[in-house]
Amino acid sequence: MCMALYLFTNNTVSEIEYDQARPGMHIQPAVREWESTVWEWGFPQKNIYYIGSYMGCGCGWGLPPLGENGVEESDVEAMRKDRESLARLLRGGDFTGSRLVLCWEGDQGAALQRQIPLYPEQLRDVRFEIEELVEYFIVS
Repeated sequence: MCMALYLFTNNTVSEIEYDQARPGMHIQPAVREWESTVWEWGFPQKNIYYIGSYMGCGCGWGLPPLGENGVEESDVEAMRKDRESLARLLRGGDFTGSRLVLCWEGDQGAALQRQIPLYPEQLRDVRFEIEELVEYFIVS
């Protein structure tokens, strides 16, 4: 089973296709017919995007720190690039008030544990753990 990272925003975000030859962050609008429970979180933002990682799914966003649970240096470097891409996206427009939620596939719409402010720069630190079922609200 894989993880999924969702961005809830009023901004329009350009779609980025996953490129298997050069794996990295990719973005696609969430599709209601496949991910209908994502809307159950009820955030006020009008757009919902699925943000995948270098792994082809959302699992790369939920990796523990280097050396824990078999995380290798190559994973950390790929994770660093993805996180820099996401931080750059969130810094590049007015995403203040937007939300990020990471969950296991199948847990979309499940009760969120807490709400935490997130500065885009925090994402650049691979030691910063993106926790599942936490509502991260973007601040600038």
